[in-house]
Amino acid sequence: MSAKLSPILVTGAPRSGTTFLGKMLSLHRSVGYVDEPFNAQTGINGIDRQFLYIGKSGSQKQAEYTEIARTLLAGHSNFKPSEIPPHRFTLPKQLARRLFISPKHIQYKVAACNPFVKRFLIKDPMACFASEYLHRILGMKTIIIIRHPASVVASYKRLGWRFSLSHLTHQDELMEHHLQPILGTVDTHQLTPLQEWAYLWLSINAVLDEYARRNPKMIIIRHEDLSSAPLPNFEKLYSLLNLELTPRIRRQIMAHTGQNNPVEAPGNVAHALKRNSAEIVNSWRRILGPDEIKEIKHITIPVAQRYYAPNEW
Repeated sequence: MSAKLSPILVTGAPRSGTTFLGKMLSLHRSVGYVDEPFNAQTGINGIDRQFLYIGKSGSQKQAEYTEIARTLLAGHSNFKPSEIPPHRFTLPKQLARRLFISPKHIQYKVAACNPFVKRFLIKDPMACFASEYLHRILGMKTIIIIRHPASVVASYKRLGWRFSLSHLTHQDELMEHHLQPILGTVDTHQLTPLQEWAYLWLSINAVLDEYARRNPKMIIIRHEDLSSAPLPNFEKLYSLLNLELTPRIRRQIMAHTGQNNPVEAPGNVAHALKRNSAEIVNSWRRILGPDEIKEIKHITIPVAQRYYAPNEW
């Protein structure tokens, strides 16, 4: 890895478009894509909690996480084995799994060995609370993507995903430094799924908004702007990252965002990169009812109002 080129971090709340953004920025051959190394379930060894917060305490644990991150950027980390039960695989695939650990691990190691790759791009919503530390201490070029809270909640609802807020409330430093005003008086065990999703959006984006305001070199972009005008916005991002937006990359970006692509994810899959990006922006209105939208707005408005005008609800 070249010392002159800073690694890139793409983060935001889950389902904010981090995968799409990360994949499009990784179209440049000098960029090696690394998929969620800070995910406690499927990421690298040593990450022991979801939505890990790394503060400024100078503790022994912080030093351990710093070393883990440096090892990751050096290309020497190992991902955890796939959690898919072994009986789901044929014998040859079981042997391959033991040898290669997981698809994420293979992708990472291939990028680390690729002589054309000069910097890693880490796509990881689970690194959202650690992003300021990674930006300041490890010099990572950080891009935060924010997406309309109703759109994010609609995506969770469509997929049936749940996120326990205990991952946040059980981190004492995170609560003390950032989230006490948001979650300190909330009985997280009594929340409906919709309320839980809305509070997760609020918690993550309140902290990311604070990080971006006090770190002017952090880049923040709305998912809606990226979807409505993909090429102009990617031109800006590529320039800020000192990457050349070649004709080949332009064609691929347009192929992934064009009007001929479907609006909805085929088969209700989590990640479908080729979508009609301009039409995705308001697709949440077909999933959520008026009362649900009203409740999401009520919970998230302290931060949402900084990014979304009343007519965008």
